Amino acid sequence: MKKSTVWPEIHLDRSTQAPTLRQQIERQLASAIRTGKLLYGCRLPSSRLMANLLNVSRGTVVDAYETLLTTGVLVATAGSG
Repeated sequence: MKKSTVWPEIHLDRSTQAPTLRQQIERQLASAIRTGKLLYGCRLPSSRLMANLLNVSRGTVVDAYETLLTTGVLVATAGSG
């Protein structure tokens, strides 16, 4: 069964240099997971789609996703989309 994509609520503050947009994305996704707003196994939007939704570069989202993968906050499943 294919899992549906979850659309996390992320609000970026562009008026400040610190934290960076990447850090804001990382922190808000990690917080959503910790608080149960995003459940284990849910599927996040692709980096391209998330970048469009947040109006940031795809590289910013890719970097945020990679950091969360490296730290064990996110888990990637090969061949899942």
